[in-house]
Amino acid sequence: MNAFLILAGIGAILGIIIAFAADFLYVAVDERLTKVTEMLPGYNCGACGCPGCAGMAEKVLANEINLKACKPGKEEELAKIQVYLSETPGPDGEVINVKM
Repeated sequence: MNAFLILAGIGAILGIIIAFAADFLYVAVDERLTKVTEMLPGYNCGACGCPGCAGMAEKVLANEINLKACKPGKEEELAKIQVYLSETPGPDGEVINVKM
């Protein structure tokens, strides 16, 4: 019975520590990153010089790459990304004017 109580106590203490750590170590993700990644073609070909579409989306949000770098992307799809980013502010309240 003592072993059960000791293990239950240790489990409760570790559970509380994990709950506090989850709040303390939480990293907010820019929702635009997910949306832009979904709007890209999804081929993950690397033709843009990035390691897949998620890598390109990160560079687009950092305004480090042109949208035309996406070779398989159609003009209409890339234009939608440009409009989305120019109308949707990020966590800092600023919009991105991405170059085509």
